Amino acid sequence: MLHLNLGIMVKDKLDIGIIGCFQNGKSTFVNCLLDDIVARTGYGISTTSINTKYIYGDVQKVEYCSKGEIVGTSRLNEFLRMVEYPQGTDEIVITLWKPLLKNINIIDTPGFEANDKDNMMALSSLNNIDIAIVVLTNKGISIQEMNIIVELFKRRIPYFLIMNCTDVNTWNPISKSNKIKVDNLYEKLKSVERLPWSIDGHNIVPVNLLWFWYASEQYINEFTDERRCQIEAAIKSYSDNMGEIFDRDFLLNASNFLIVRNFLAAEINGSISLKTLRWKIALNKKLIEWNNKLDSIVSRY
Repeated sequence: MLHLNLGIMVKDKLDIGIIGCFQNGKSTFVNCLLDDIVARTGYGISTTSINTKYIYGDVQKVEYCSKGEIVGTSRLNEFLRMVEYPQGTDEIVITLWKPLLKNINIIDTPGFEANDKDNMMALSSLNNIDIAIVVLTNKGISIQEMNIIVELFKRRIPYFLIMNCTDVNTWNPISKSNKIKVDNLYEKLKSVERLPWSIDGHNIVPVNLLWFWYASEQYINEFTDERRCQIEAAIKSYSDNMGEIFDRDFLLNASNFLIVRNFLAAEINGSISLKTLRWKIALNKKLIEWNNKLDSIVSRY
């Protein structure tokens, strides 16, 4: 920690929570960010029911924790196949040798709307994050998703907003139709004063996580033969309809995900974006602390 005369402490690493409703692509977002299969994904089912924290370390390992104590360990490939975790597990900590994790910790949270238990776990996970990345789809913001953003504001937690383009009819993140959706969502959030922080000037970043994951070729190792064929057929069909050849280089850039990953990885390449971000968060927390003290003093008189 760096201590200043103003009493502001700047964290060496930010805890960034990936927040959203289940099946919006939160775990796929983590996989894309770390360019590896490190989070379980599912189609139509909830796959993240316990906070899963990704941290940096030289040796890859998975630790199952209960009330701060380690109650079990496993290899990553075993974790990805697990149906049940050791009894009492309330947090999973995964150590990976990934350069991005030298600067941030990533917390994959349970999805809202899966069930009441996951809702409670997802809500409690907000207590342990410095900043949130909210992942929603381009099918429109739901009441629950708006409630999530309201809850972040209640807790004074800044957030980024990612719009995952899952609707096959509007798959291209930078299409005119998705630009309209982004603009409409921006105006809606602006009208209620709930705007997210920007990523390189973008208040809302439309992405196609499936395109990026396909372009990385990691999908070959993750999906069943049937699922791979479905993805390849869907992309070919979309490509044919658009009259273009969607090779992997095209999909990598068209996915728009590099904007997000490069922003979070910028400090590795000499940028000060994350340092600036840590300062803004530290200052924001200090202002909240000062305001609370002022309110306490004023309430006495």
